Amino acid sequence: MIDTKQKIILSTIIALIFTVGIISSAPMSFASTPAIYAIGGSDSSGHVMGTVEKYDTSTNTWTTVAPLPIARAALSATSSHGSIYAIGGIISGPPISPSPVEKYSPSTNTWTTVAPMPIPNYAFAATSSHGSIYAIGGDNTTKYFSIVEKYNPSKDKWRAVASMPTARACLGTATDSHGSIYAIGGNNVFVLSTVEKYSPSKNKWTVVASLNTARECLAVTSGAHGSIYAIGGRDMHGNSLNTVEKYSPSKNTWTTVAPMPTARWSLAAATGPDGSIYAIGGEDINGNSLNTVEKYSPSTNTWTTVAPLPTARSNLAVSVD
Repeated sequence: MIDTKQKIILSTIIALIFTVGIISSAPMSFASTPAIYAIGGSDSSGHVMGTVEKYDTSTNTWTTVAPLPIARAALSATSSHGSIYAIGGIISGPPISPSPVEKYSPSTNTWTTVAPMPIPNYAFAATSSHGSIYAIGGDNTTKYFSIVEKYNPSKDKWRAVASMPTARACLGTATDSHGSIYAIGGNNVFVLSTVEKYSPSKNKWTVVASLNTARECLAVTSGAHGSIYAIGGRDMHGNSLNTVEKYSPSKNTWTTVAPMPTARWSLAAATGPDGSIYAIGGEDINGNSLNTVEKYSPSTNTWTTVAPLPTARSNLAVSVD
């Protein structure tokens, strides 16, 4: 039997528990910490998938989350205002028309459809700057694009901005710490070393220092300290690359850093919340889709192998929430 004094003590303990948050009456959030998401892609047989897997850098574990509503490969992804956007891509043959754009909420683990890209497109690159999303270059199986389309998430609208000087597909892109956007490598019949810089405030492109090694189907990401990394890809002879180059926006120079352990192309890369760079999936020289994930430490210039993707794939997209 609980007496009055014991009831008071118990009530006090329960109140303290809820106050300090040991137990919360608020709904639980699905995403508690930033994570890397591997989105869509294709397997070794060319089967297109809608699989989405989430990587926790702190525990080195992958979990499966809600799939894309429309399975596709050769898409691109980026984040804005806490949501992840999966943009464009193909199922087979020409790009999907209208070119789908789907928005993922990490907190609810749900996808919603938003305004499609005006021009069906795949093998382009996407990044975000100052809250807006930019889809750059690409291909529609008959033509290489120089087009750049800007998406406003708050208005759910796309519009064209200044085109790249060099039309191309299978390129990479990243945004520097000042909001400038870089279009890197790719192909337009020839494999390119071309790098062009876009200023969103001026709506203007300029040519900057070229890659040391021309490459297509590479992965590109911005590092934690303002540098941009061009990772892997395929050279003009069809060789899979493991080389990695680091760009300094302030010096306008590329330098070679430690190579990836695994040469591959059609991979994706992201900088995790821990500041490390993760090279994810891709395809080897024999056409095999990979589940390989390798982690680069900018501070030590070293690579280590971490937990593999549950689902091997290439032509995927990645983003960080």
